[in-house]
Amino acid sequence: MGANEAPPAIISAFLGETLSHILDRIEKNEVIPDSATEAVINLNVSNLSVVAKDNTDRNRTSPFAFTGNKFEFRAVGASANVAFPIAILNAAASDAFKIMSDRLEKKMADSKNRDDAVMELVREVIKETKSIRFEGNNYGDAWKKEAKSRGLLELRNMSEALTPLDEAKRTGFLFDTGVLTADELKARHNVLLERYIKQIDLEGSTLAELVDTYVLSACERELKVRAALVHGLDDAKAKGGASKRVSDRLTELEKHYTDLLDKRGTLDTALAKMRAEHDEPKKAKICAETIMPIMEEARIVCDAIESAVSDEFWSLPKYREMLFLN
Repeated sequence: MGANEAPPAIISAFLGETLSHILDRIEKNEVIPDSATEAVINLNVSNLSVVAKDNTDRNRTSPFAFTGNKFEFRAVGASANVAFPIAILNAAASDAFKIMSDRLEKKMADSKNRDDAVMELVREVIKETKSIRFEGNNYGDAWKKEAKSRGLLELRNMSEALTPLDEAKRTGFLFDTGVLTADELKARHNVLLERYIKQIDLEGSTLAELVDTYVLSACERELKVRAALVHGLDDAKAKGGASKRVSDRLTELEKHYTDLLDKRGTLDTALAKMRAEHDEPKKAKICAETIMPIMEEARIVCDAIESAVSDEFWSLPKYREMLFLN
């Protein structure tokens, strides 16, 4: 899960204006007239045929969107295999069809007309599933508040995204459809947890090494040069000593240096706490809620140091060098 980037942290379905309008009218038990002519753009040009409208605006922020003639499921990370998510989707669809079929048969048993029974069932399901339909910006703060009021989960990180796999009420359909057994799902859950924990552990260790062997040493060399400059100007009484701007450059870099030392120590503590924990879900939670934020904070300080240290001391590729090669 990309959560606050892509894909969104809240799963919802986008149907588009046309389908949403149809479902809303069905829910209100309104008669839907033949509107075929409304779905065509007449260009009023004799040598061009009419062109069918696209029934959706193709909301690119939705994790599950109807795009004219199909649904797109966009909640799979770029590095993930789509096989497991597709199996989950197919199982969910199969389970839904079975539930719908059982409910329809029960309505038919009450001596109702088939078409009336179908429309009644469709109307019920539209109301029951309305909470997951959303047409707006899936990354907006307003949607997060509204989704919470609708009872939808906000899965902000991998730890939270994996939690439902351990909840029987959310995974029962996998067993009912025979797609997975309880042991098979548990095994997949454990593998995903272990892979996530190891990845964050590796990334944290790599960041610590980069900070120790590149960033801090480069910052120290720059600090030495700036300190020498300030002291040299202070000794040059005829020049009135170092100006405030020169001193501020040294002070600012000293602050970045001490901030990074603090972040580096905090990262070590968090990694040690995670490695000492033996409960996998708890380890994953520490990775998501403690280690990842510390790494992000350390990265911000490293970026500030990168922009301040001279090229002769900075041995890593700088952003501008990677983005704008000569």
